[in-house]
Amino acid sequence: MTEPTIAVIQSRFASTDVEAEVWVELRPRIVTTAAWSSEAILDAAAEADAVLAGARPQFTAAVLRRLPRCKGLVFNGVGYNNIDMAAATAQGIAVCNVPDYCVEEVATHTILMLLVLARKLPAALEQVRTGQWNARALAPIPPLDEQILGIIGFGRIGQAVAVKAQAFGLTLWVHDPYAEFAHIRQYGALPVSLEDLASHADFISLHSPLTAETRHLVNAALLRRMKPSAAIINTSRGSLIDEAALLEALNRGALRAAALDVLDTEPPAPDHPLLHHPQVLVTPHAGWYSDAAEPRVRRLSAEEVRRILTGQRPRCLLNPEVLA
Repeated sequence: MTEPTIAVIQSRFASTDVEAEVWVELRPRIVTTAAWSSEAILDAAAEADAVLAGARPQFTAAVLRRLPRCKGLVFNGVGYNNIDMAAATAQGIAVCNVPDYCVEEVATHTILMLLVLARKLPAALEQVRTGQWNARALAPIPPLDEQILGIIGFGRIGQAVAVKAQAFGLTLWVHDPYAEFAHIRQYGALPVSLEDLASHADFISLHSPLTAETRHLVNAALLRRMKPSAAIINTSRGSLIDEAALLEALNRGALRAAALDVLDTEPPAPDHPLLHHPQVLVTPHAGWYSDAAEPRVRRLSAEEVRRILTGQRPRCLLNPEVLA
């Protein structure tokens, strides 16, 4: 093919040096923008043969219709809820993501958050800072091998969390309507309904994709089922949790704690109440990051673009019907 145009629309990385190295034989014209409005997308990608994008740009049907040359749209991450998949498929645009670049990183971050909550580390650190030295003041701290970890969503990351959690003796319950019960049991976990998991788990960890079905999966009704001694961990997508309902549950003592690596709006406003709540631990969507994960996701997503533009089948094609 003639030298293609590739639009890179993201603010996640400061340059396209890693991507350009993957594309060197294509000799592409690379157009970049760190803005993510519809106008910015169209300015950068109107003549693009392929688009590499981050999580913030919204590829609506109206935007996609104005990308007539686009053969492929590659998301340089895991979740792709910013893309109108039906519209992309109807237009013949191959959509890809990189679902496996940070599995170990996110699973490790999840277990870290669980351990911090289980051992009440923030309270212990604050106690020492204020001149106290009394382990019993942290009670109750039940042993992990007497507690249940409920995992919602059992894809790559949920499975990795299960493997790591077994090392601490946690009992594993899993809810995933799309996973085979036999597959869940292979990880030493019990497949259960969402209602049973919420009612019995001491920790709930979220690993579901964000879809119309899972948006606000953790809502007021589900939170009312949880034990007051339970805690919730979210390293997936912020909008899986109804934040107002979570805040209300924490304030009335219906939930012990929450650890959140993701929020509904990122970055949050400085006065976001969850950032300053004494029972909430928030990290800045850092679960994916490691020194290896960043170049890995850049290389893998760039390789998907290269496959699309050279007529090869993408490795992680989300809408295979476009190639049928």
